[in-house]
Amino acid sequence: RRRLLGPIEYLTVWHCQQTQRPMLEEALYADAVRKLLALFDLNPELRELYAGKLGSDAGGELEGTYTRDTRDILSRMAQRWRKPQSTPDEVVRAALRGDAPDTPVPPGWIVHRL
Repeated sequence: RRRLLGPIEYLTVWHCQQTQRPMLEEALYADAVRKLLALFDLNPELRELYAGKLGSDAGGELEGTYTRDTRDILSRMAQRWRKPQSTPDEVVRAALRGDAPDTPVPPGWIVHRL
């Protein structure tokens, strides 16, 4: 069986997961996703639906389609994209780097991305 992926999902899998082709470099991934987001932002309904779909996909394992890294990026992208007035640059930055947590980190905790 083959699973059809949307353009953002496809690029994210290519960037995060080992496939038969070399992994997509971060700069190329960021540029392509930024351009897609700008295109999708032209239609507010599409933006809302697609951000919701990404969040839903990231919340489930979809029969092993996505790795944890892929789901994390899609989840951060969806969360940031749902915020009003977020720009494609902000969404890509949040997806790749993560936004600062809404609640402060307790003293003595060390937080890092694995």
